[in-house]
Amino acid sequence: LVYAAHASITAFFAVQGNVPAGLHATTVFASLALLPVAYLFLAVKPNRTVSDIAFAAAHLALVIVAAVRTVLLLVAPQWLEGSIMVSQVLWPGVFTASGIFAITGYMEEAQAELLRKALRDPLTSLLNRRGFGEAIERALTKARAKGQNWALIFVDIDHFKSINDRFGHDTGDSVIQAVAKALREELLAGEELARYGGEEFLLFVPVDDEHALSARAERLRQAVSRLAVGPDEERLSASLGVARRSVDASFESVFKLADETLHRAKANGRDRVEYAVDELAGSQPA
Repeated sequence: LVYAAHASITAFFAVQGNVPAGLHATTVFASLALLPVAYLFLAVKPNRTVSDIAFAAAHLALVIVAAVRTVLLLVAPQWLEGSIMVSQVLWPGVFTASGIFAITGYMEEAQAELLRKALRDPLTSLLNRRGFGEAIERALTKARAKGQNWALIFVDIDHFKSINDRFGHDTGDSVIQAVAKALREELLAGEELARYGGEEFLLFVPVDDEHALSARAERLRQAVSRLAVGPDEERLSASLGVARRSVDASFESVFKLADETLHRAKANGRDRVEYAVDELAGSQPA
């Protein structure tokens, strides 16, 4: 809108043959346009792309050129006359750069949004399998750099098929969203959480202390047990399988162990935490 107003005013002064007024109008409107640019930067797009920064730089160059011309017009008009051709050559270049970077900024933003959707589960907004795989690569790199052990925790909502059959799939979706929210609220720094499929969730947990891991898993179980479903407010529950390995273990081996441990938790009565037998002895019943 500011650019449109600027074009109209400068065209008017050009028709009138009032070049100085047109130059001053350009400075005023270019400076006014800084306000929405600053608003976009500070409030709308905190995660700025390269094109966003380039667009702002091009606009700032526009303001500088306009301000220099206005000052020269006031204090040394003969200098302005000598440099008018230079500024006239710069002018279309600056505007063209602003337009190009504005368009590429939208393209980069659209691409980032498509990538975000590709890595996120649409129902819960948690990472999906693909997103979790990429997050794990980064997390394992950090863990190995610190020499830090780590664990995977599988969380499976108990009797989920029964919930769908009795209350409908809409309620089932609401249950998955509620469990996702409860687990997300329990996340600590360095941990990663994904909806790995259906009613299953998978957590990556850096481990400094085995007993802290045991308490961590139990808190996750309790977070699910505080939720309820149906008109009678039936309590939800979840089974958890925990596998901890040293820093050099492969993701595939730990994943397989956590999956096997989860199946043992469900076979042993559900609503409980089971641990890989060669890592953390015993189990924690509900």
